[in-house]
Amino acid sequence: MSGLDGAIFGDGLLNGRVRLAQPAQGYRVAIDPVLLAASVTVSSSQTILDAGCGTGAAALCLAARCADGAIVAIERDPALAEFARRNVSANDFGARIDVIEQDFEVFASAHRETFDQVLFNPPFYASSAHTASPYATKAVAHDEATFSFDGWIAAAATCLRPAGRLTLIHRADRLADILMALDRRFGATLIFPLWPRIGTPAKRIIVSAVKGRKTAPMLLPGLVLHEDDGAFTAKVENILRNAAPLALTG
Repeated sequence: MSGLDGAIFGDGLLNGRVRLAQPAQGYRVAIDPVLLAASVTVSSSQTILDAGCGTGAAALCLAARCADGAIVAIERDPALAEFARRNVSANDFGARIDVIEQDFEVFASAHRETFDQVLFNPPFYASSAHTASPYATKAVAHDEATFSFDGWIAAAATCLRPAGRLTLIHRADRLADILMALDRRFGATLIFPLWPRIGTPAKRIIVSAVKGRKTAPMLLPGLVLHEDDGAFTAKVENILRNAAPLALTG
C-alpha cells in the first residue's frame, strides 16, 4: 500500500477496522491510544477533543467504536497532522473527525468551554528524565520540553465545559505529577492501573477526571494486559480486536 511519502502501513487497528499510515521512522503507535479510546464513553450530542492526536489513532478508534459524537483532533507537528488528515480520509471519517494543525495551548485559548470531553496521550518524559530521540516526531511525542504536563492539564481545563471530562493515559510513575496538575481544576478522579501481568507493578495508568468536581480520587482494580506466556488476556484481546469498551468503573 502506498500514497504517503515515507509512510508504512501495518495491518491496522481494531482487527483492521482502522487503517493507519505512520511515518517510516520515529514514533510508532502501540496499544496505548486504543485503550485510551476504549475508555471513553460518548453520547450523540457531545463534542470530543483529541489533543496531540499524532497520526490520529485514538480519534479513529473512538470513531470506529462509537457512532455518536463529533471529534476534533489537533496536532502541532505538520507532518503528523498530515498523516492524521489522510488517515481520517482513508477510513471515511471525514464527516465526524476534523483534524486541525495547531498548538494545544493556542487552540484551547480560542475554544474556551467548547468541548464535553478531552482525551490525550501526552509526552511521557520530563526533558531531564531521558535522552531525546533523534527523530523529531518521536522526540516531540515523548518529551515535555516544549509544553509541560501541567500545561496539558491547564489547556484541557480551559477548553472543557463545566463538568466536562478529561481522560488520559500516562506512565504509572507519573501519578503524583498527574494528581498535582489536576488539583483545583478537576475532581472525581478515577485511577485505572494497567498491569503488565498479575503480580507485577503497573507501568501505565488511565486517569479520568471531571472539571470543577471536588470528590476525592478513586483507585480502581484496573486491567491485566498479558497472560504468563505473554499473550494478551481475553479482555484485552476483545478491546484491541473487537472494539469492546473499557469501562473504568466496571
